[in-house]
Amino acid sequence: MSETSFDPKLFLDFAQSILNDSTVLHAESCARVAASRAYYCVYHICNNVASNFPTKPHQNVGGVHRRLIGAFQNCTSHLPQETQIKLLGISYILDQARQNRVDADYHLDREFTIDKAKTCICSTKKVIEKLEESKLL
Repeated sequence: MSETSFDPKLFLDFAQSILNDSTVLHAESCARVAASRAYYCVYHICNNVASNFPTKPHQNVGGVHRRLIGAFQNCTSHLPQETQIKLLGISYILDQARQNRVDADYHLDREFTIDKAKTCICSTKKVIEKLEESKLL
């Protein structure tokens, strides 16, 4: 993982602390912010990992988030099959996390619960665990 001045795992810590401090009055706001921060934790960690893949995703296919997901789906042929399967699984989790972040940030007409935010946090932890198991993090 390349060195940055900010550790993206701090986003996850913040997301967890938001849920721990949520009040009934602001529970949905806390859930939305926590899900968004959990997503950006996993996004930045995965982006750092993908920067070490030997092939880069096509720059003209989708936005940066879709390209990152594509990198985990398509740029792993140099790795052992077990790692390829884990990275493919990560791509699905990353895509779901992206969609949850979009729901949290933009679809204000849809309810976003504390339980959904907790699921986002658990998914982020699962990705970190898979990357550590694969020795990519």
